[in-house]
Amino acid sequence: MTMNQFLGHAQTADPSEWLYFDYKHLHEWFKDKEDFLKDISWKDLGFPDRKADDSTLWIGSRGAHTPCHVDTYGFNLVAQIHGKKQWILFPPGNESRKMLRATRVPYEESSIYSEINFFSPPKGITLTGARVVTLNPGDVLFVPNGWWHYVETISPLAVSLNTWIPLPCDGLRQVEESLVKLLVSSVCRFDNKELILNPNEADVTEDKNILNYVKWATQICAASDFDEPPAKKRRSVTSACGDLPAGASRVAICSENDFKELMSLKRKIVVDSVAVESDTKLDFSKKLINAICAPDVLSKIRDHLLKD
Repeated sequence: MTMNQFLGHAQTADPSEWLYFDYKHLHEWFKDKEDFLKDISWKDLGFPDRKADDSTLWIGSRGAHTPCHVDTYGFNLVAQIHGKKQWILFPPGNESRKMLRATRVPYEESSIYSEINFFSPPKGITLTGARVVTLNPGDVLFVPNGWWHYVETISPLAVSLNTWIPLPCDGLRQVEESLVKLLVSSVCRFDNKELILNPNEADVTEDKNILNYVKWATQICAASDFDEPPAKKRRSVTSACGDLPAGASRVAICSENDFKELMSLKRKIVVDSVAVESDTKLDFSKKLINAICAPDVLSKIRDHLLKD
């Protein structure tokens, strides 16, 4: 459809018919708009080298959302341009992984999903430690590395820009992600790949270079001498960003009762949620993928590969 048709559809009051023009690289969609592109800069936030080439565009109608997940690489800066978006965040760590039921099925490179549906939450959902914030035009959100997040448009239309800032430990994560891809592509040869893969990863099974990716990532990581930050330093980097810049504030922890009320309201908005039918044939494959892709398992395999 055209953008005018998209904007017209965005006026619908039915959140179950949402549309998302998401994750669009600005430099690909605005090649002939140099004046516009040169105005995109993250320098006021301390990153003068991050410009339009490093930014992506998100335009969604009411209800458009990204399932709860955690990004493997870097950290995220999100600038709200128009409308409102609600963010639900959880801190990193094994406690959140268990509580949110982390899974690599459906598989998407560098994304670890939660099995909990926050768009139409199940009854009796009890979660602790959530941070809930609504971004208004002009707001910028810093999402530290390893933080889980669910994002939903709560106005008729929302527009935002974001940039992912790389971190020194991304090299280690790249080795682990290449191992995940190798495992998933192998399992897909023997099971229902349509249920294992996200649609944007449908060509994984056709990729003949996956083993070379593991080799390449390992060689690059070994040559660059990447290292895991100490546990204390990692906690400080992912939980705060030192002194806050002027006008900035930390997102407060949502009380358990307030969070239950929020989940109840979401359930009422989307009454007839689409239930995902369980496929028992996939149970073992999913369990196998999640077991081998557990952080402690991946890190051990990675460390063995990086040994001289």
